[in-house]
Amino acid sequence: MIEYTHAEQNPAPQKTNIAILTTMWRRQVLTGFTFKWFNHVQKELLKKNIGLYLFAVGSEGEYSRSMALRHNYNYMERPNIPVSAKRNQALEKIRDWQVEIDAVLFVDTDDLLPVGLISLYAKFLSQGYPYIGMQDIYFFDASTKKMIHLFYPNGHSNYGVTLGLGRCVAKALLDKADWRLWPDDINRNMDINMTRKLSPLLEGFSKGERKVVCKDFNFVPLDIKTQTNIWGFDKYTSKLGSHIFVSDPKKFLNKSYGKRTADLLYALDLEVQILPEWL
Repeated sequence: MIEYTHAEQNPAPQKTNIAILTTMWRRQVLTGFTFKWFNHVQKELLKKNIGLYLFAVGSEGEYSRSMALRHNYNYMERPNIPVSAKRNQALEKIRDWQVEIDAVLFVDTDDLLPVGLISLYAKFLSQGYPYIGMQDIYFFDASTKKMIHLFYPNGHSNYGVTLGLGRCVAKALLDKADWRLWPDDINRNMDINMTRKLSPLLEGFSKGERKVVCKDFNFVPLDIKTQTNIWGFDKYTSKLGSHIFVSDPKKFLNKSYGKRTADLLYALDLEVQILPEWL
């Protein structure tokens, strides 16, 4: 049985209803920052008749539960290992939830997505696309304040592949996958395992994966890297030919997320650990 706590307030059902699923584990300062951003996104999307339902699955007992509820996330408690089982079980809860969800959007606690990007996803869902992903994203190094735009150019071995951040899976495709996107016993390589599960299932749909080049829309999906990441910032800057450094990250973020959010990001001490003694 999944331990579940309902958020204090969820949106009324809208024309399009999207669940965000976030997996919590440590990174408390950064988690609070990204949760606040998605609270803002939730309010903005309501103006566009899009219901955004926030779900977090954590593994640190009352500490992670209280953080999720404080930011109006529906909360599920599961063991952190294996990570794949943690996510699959959270998906089952969303499947059986009180509002019929049109799609699930996957983000981590170190990710930000613009309002306009999720609004575009809602448009593609209404057009019948079962699977949506991005072909380019941005990485921000919290320690050095460096930032890159990552993409796979024509001729690269990964050209045409969508990246893991911000993948969105429609209900029809989730139904076909039985709402289980990973083997229950893995802790890494989540993105490639999701692709292996979903790619064969797309054959029965009139439309396939909708791939978004974010730069074409001036969207800046952001992955914030700290010392706790399995895949650090240096891992991506070593991918020669597939990234460009952003010359003025602060100015760029001011324009993309607003000066207040950019200032908050720059001011965060993201290496601080604030876990209580009993964890």
